[in-house]
Amino acid sequence: MELIRGKVVTPYKICLYGQGGVGKSTLASIAENAVFFDIESGLDQIDCNRTPLIKTSKELSGYVRELIQTNQGKTFIFDSCDALEKIFVDEICKKNKIESLSDLGYGKGYEELNSNWNKFLDMLDWLKGAGKNTIVIGHEVIKKYENPMADPYDKILLKMHQKSAGTLISRMDAVLYMNYEVTVVKGDNKKGEKTRAFGKGERVLHCCERPAFIAKNRYNMPERINPQDLFNYLPKG
Repeated sequence: MELIRGKVVTPYKICLYGQGGVGKSTLASIAENAVFFDIESGLDQIDCNRTPLIKTSKELSGYVRELIQTNQGKTFIFDSCDALEKIFVDEICKKNKIESLSDLGYGKGYEELNSNWNKFLDMLDWLKGAGKNTIVIGHEVIKKYENPMADPYDKILLKMHQKSAGTLISRMDAVLYMNYEVTVVKGDNKKGEKTRAFGKGERVLHCCERPAFIAKNRYNMPERINPQDLFNYLPKG
């Protein structure tokens, strides 16, 4: 057996999330030969190549196969993961003739949801092997985070079921949190001054996890970068 050494340049597989309107889809649209899989109908104001609105998981996989067969696009962008999760949940409920996932009992509905996510992520792995970059767009939600080594605190998470979010995060090459730059100025309580937050509308991309949010990367990216510099850090495989 001959051992292999050195870095291998492969297509990237990332999740980009943040609050609505912060510019996630606009940023993703400048990726190389980008094609959007439109799952939530939020792309009308972006000049981009996109599929018709996707309403079922079968339509999604069908469009992926069609683009691969016709060799269209280099970067496939799925917008968004919370809209895709709604499709998964609706399909599970319809198949089992239930109103909500909890109606299956014993967590079976959420296990099936997680299974659907794993199938989707298997497809992303296959796309990576086929030479395609992939970007999954997500939205943020603030929830109480139960840290076993500290008291609970608020944390910005992906807006989806947290077991599925954990599966997605673990299988992505990078999970990047995008928000507006904010400066907090503490007021003097003795003078009755309030603490205020200020911002100029400048955006920042967080690449490493901190107590306030989820993030990670396998590309040796710094803690935070200008969003416009993102594709300078990602491999060009």
